[in-house]
Amino acid sequence: MPSLPSRIRLPNLGQLSLGWRLLIVLAAVVVIWLPIAVVTVLPVAAVDGFDGNGTAIAAGVSLYAILLLVIWGWGRLVRQYPEPLRAYGWHWARKNWLGTTGRNLGLGIAIAIISMGIFYAIEALLGWVAIVFPTEPTPWHWFWLNGLLLGAGVAFLEELVFRGWLWTELRWSLGFKPTLWISSVIFAVLHFLKPLDVILASWPQFPGLILLGWVLGQGRHLGHHSKGTLTVPIAMHGAWVCAITVSQSAGLVIATGSVPQWLTGVGGNPLAGVFGFGLLAGVGGIVVALSSRTNYREKNTYSSDGVS
Repeated sequence: MPSLPSRIRLPNLGQLSLGWRLLIVLAAVVVIWLPIAVVTVLPVAAVDGFDGNGTAIAAGVSLYAILLLVIWGWGRLVRQYPEPLRAYGWHWARKNWLGTTGRNLGLGIAIAIISMGIFYAIEALLGWVAIVFPTEPTPWHWFWLNGLLLGAGVAFLEELVFRGWLWTELRWSLGFKPTLWISSVIFAVLHFLKPLDVILASWPQFPGLILLGWVLGQGRHLGHHSKGTLTVPIAMHGAWVCAITVSQSAGLVIATGSVPQWLTGVGGNPLAGVFGFGLLAGVGGIVVALSSRTNYREKNTYSSDGVS
């Protein structure tokens, strides 16, 4: 790939402190997104209301699109990565579906599906939830299509941002453990940019979101790639979102009310319950144990191509 013209190279920004680097990217996202939001979000809000699902989708899609554009530009112009997404950990080999890529995807999906199966099976055996299969014709194809699209979209965007770009920027300044915890906390905090009443109603899931970020961060190690990869975290994250979406939208899992919601999950969210938190911690332990068997080890500093 030809080198960039010197007039648009911005490598000096990469020499700034971590706080300034994050602030610059955040400011760039806001400045670019606001005028776009005026023409994409406000018209939807005028019909659906500012608290409507359509408004939330329009805002989320446009915001993430701008965020991806900005972090790609940061990698290309500031860090001067030849392939920014690859430098962030996105290793996608179309010719290797039955090789490394396929194994990583399969591993992440298997961990997510097995853990969700165990979660619901134990709750059902204890009588905490009831597994209900509809007797009337059910549009399963729509439930699965919605779950697959939502899972794939959310997982790709959030992992590329939090375990990709943010992880990489933190690693330029910090060690592995601080990066793991700080990225996990930021991941949880940004999920709580909601109205105050929603925050107060859903606050029990905050520790679960931190733990989820921690597990997915550890998942960067858990892949057949010598320098770490986002393929496994994306597969885990996407399969979890898909499984929960399908089970809830199809009404497959119904709480019996025999135990408090703080045990099973407030609002049906496994992350907002003690049992779900404990199971996720167990999954994290398994991920750490499996990743310790790979040859991947993060160095203390990042090289010029952004890969440890």
